[in-house]
Amino acid sequence: MAPSKPSKPSPAVNEAAIAKALGSRKPKTRKGRKILQDRESKIVEDPKTMLIMKGNRASNVVMSLLRDLHRLRNPLSVLYTREHDFHPFEDAGKLEHLCNKFDHGLFAFCSSS
Repeated sequence: MAPSKPSKPSPAVNEAAIAKALGSRKPKTRKGRKILQDRESKIVEDPKTMLIMKGNRASNVVMSLLRDLHRLRNPLSVLYTREHDFHPFEDAGKLEHLCNKFDHGLFAFCSSS
């Protein structure tokens, strides 16, 4: 008998292998596939956006620093000037949620305490 040619793996098998390597389920919808493709690494990454937040106690000097930082990165930053009762060194969950929700890769948190 002649040796048979190896067959190409089907696209569904490739997607399953990719999903297994990523540690998530295989996408079932077009929207799910698009979200996974957006999360994959790219040759040229998108610019990092920045979340700039004021803590619950911030002096005028700290606020001027935040405003200057925001002006430097103006199209790629968001400045929250209201007082936020976050303590990122105690519990980073709320801050991580905000960064993931609005797709910020960088953050700055200032407080005078």
